[in-house]
Amino acid sequence: MNSPTLSINYCLLGLYSLYRNFTKLTKGEVLDLGSLRPKKENSQTPKKRSGWIVDENKYLRLSEVKMLRRYCKRTRNIALKEQKEFFVIRDWIMVELGLYTGLRVSEMTNLKIGDLRLQGEESSLIVRKGKGDKARIVYFGQDFKKTCMDFLKRKQIYGQPAGEENFVLANKSGEPLVKRTLQYS
Repeated sequence: MNSPTLSINYCLLGLYSLYRNFTKLTKGEVLDLGSLRPKKENSQTPKKRSGWIVDENKYLRLSEVKMLRRYCKRTRNIALKEQKEFFVIRDWIMVELGLYTGLRVSEMTNLKIGDLRLQGEESSLIVRKGKGDKARIVYFGQDFKKTCMDFLKRKQIYGQPAGEENFVLANKSGEPLVKRTLQYS
């Protein structure tokens, strides 16, 4: 019985947490993403069940998306240069995957490497168990195709399992990330 506002706040909280972790990794460099902080709900105000209005305050602005992507990529490059843990690179692909494909958190956690279709001109991924247990295909462009190929190459370099049946977003033991890990990484 989650309200849509609560779900949006969880997403924003996850992105803000990711931002804080990236800030720690880059030795305290500060980036103004104050709008990523979730809005606190007033517990004294009764919740309305009448509907949910979509407006521009519920989404990241294009400038914020560009800033987040640039920051994640810069942090990834630092991690590659300094041979840091693989989770920094994994967190970078989480942001890219969410922004390029619009997958739900549960769809991202269940995504396997074999679900990525990176051959040929038209690149896509298969969501085997989406909302309502429905399967669907998500198409994406050449930029994200190159990103995926680079990530899979890095996954092998770092000794992470990279077979067809392995999960794209996995923990150190190769198990799929739990949804909470993805939300708060």
